[in-house]
Amino acid sequence: MNNKLLPYITLNSLTVFPGITTILDVDRKQSIEANLAFDNSPKQALFLINDPGSTREEDPKVSDFYKYCMVGRVNSLNNLANGGIRLTIEGMQRARLLGFDGVLAEYADDYMDLIPDEDTEDPEEIRDLREDLETTLSYMVENLNKNATSNAISAFLNNSDVETGTMMNAVIARVPFNPEQRYGYITRTGFTERLKYLVDTLMNNISHIKVKANIREKVKLKIDKNQRDYVLREEMKTIQDELGEGQAAQN
Repeated sequence: MNNKLLPYITLNSLTVFPGITTILDVDRKQSIEANLAFDNSPKQALFLINDPGSTREEDPKVSDFYKYCMVGRVNSLNNLANGGIRLTIEGMQRARLLGFDGVLAEYADDYMDLIPDEDTEDPEEIRDLREDLETTLSYMVENLNKNATSNAISAFLNNSDVETGTMMNAVIARVPFNPEQRYGYITRTGFTERLKYLVDTLMNNISHIKVKANIREKVKLKIDKNQRDYVLREEMKTIQDELGEGQAAQN
C-alpha cells in the first residue's frame, strides 16, 4: 500500500469487520468534509475508532483513537435530509494505527501497519474451535433470544462451505456484543486467538444471560408469592367482614 493516501472516517461504537457491509450515518463536520471526497464508486478508506475517553475534537490527535483500526471500502454515499451523509461501508483488513496528525501522513505506510488476516495456524485446533463455536451458536438459537441471533447466524451452522474466518467476522458483527467486546476481537492478532476469544466471549455472555434469567425468575416467583399472599389476606378480610355483618344482623 505504499504511496497510497487513504481518507479516514471516524467511528464511535461501531466497529467494521472484514467482508461485512454496514450502514453508517455521519453528521460530524470534519467527517462529512472527509466523506465528500467519495462518490458512488467504491473507494478505500481508513476507519478509525474513537476512544470513548477522548475529547473528540474537530482536530483529533492519535490519542483520540484506539490503536487498532480497519482498512475498508466506501461502496456508496447518499445525502440525508438533516444535512448528514449515509455511507455503505465494508471492512477489508485490520490495521494498527501508528501515527496521526489530523489529516494523515502523505503515505499510508507512515501511519498504519496492516495486519494479515490469513488462516495459517494449526488446522486441527481451528477445526475443534469451530465446532465449539457452532455448538455455542446452536445453543443460542435454540434457547435464547432467537430474533437477535437466529437470522444472523443460522446460515453458517453446519455449513462446511463457509470459511471459518467468514463465520467469525459475521458472528462478531451480527450477534449482540457490546462495543468493548467487538473492539477486543480485532485487537487479537492471531487467527486462533480471535477464534478462542469469540467462543469464550459468547460463552460468558450466555452465562450472564442465564444468571439474569434466574434472577428474573426468582423475583417473579417472589412477586407472585407476595401477590398470592396479598389476595389471600384480602379474601380472608372480606370473609371476616361478611361474617361479622351476618352475626350483627342476627343479634
